[in-house]
Amino acid sequence: MEDEGARSNGAAEWPKPAIPNGVVVACVVVALLAVSALLWVLFQKTTGPGEIVNRYYQAAADGDCDAAYGLLSRGLQQANAHDSFCAGLQTAQLPADPKIESVTLVGPEGSAREAEVSVDTCGSTAVWKLERADDTWVITSLADSPCASASLTP
Repeated sequence: MEDEGARSNGAAEWPKPAIPNGVVVACVVVALLAVSALLWVLFQKTTGPGEIVNRYYQAAADGDCDAAYGLLSRGLQQANAHDSFCAGLQTAQLPADPKIESVTLVGPEGSAREAEVSVDTCGSTAVWKLERADDTWVITSLADSPCASASLTP
């Protein structure tokens, strides 16, 4: 007598899967693509206040006045003409890689519109104030550290 599940060579025959392997592979690929796209969108849209301050320091260290000026709020830009801002930024001597001590969001949880970023620079703590403008953060008050705000109007 021969078993129903046995082949002629003696090996047992595996039952066919309920879901074809191609469908499983396709679902896994679609899921990976969806997660990757979601992460990419979130990364593009969620630049926090600490990252904006880092960008400001990097732009200042690189001598890129336009990039640093572009991170300021409209009010701060109006208080600091572009040319005088650039002149002050050249003398500020900011480090390219500041050490952020803390980021404090102000406002209801999940919808904060203001932030304070404390940075260890020039031997003291500098506090930067930012606000949410559309889908990004802008600097509303330059740090109170002497090396960070040289020749600029706070």
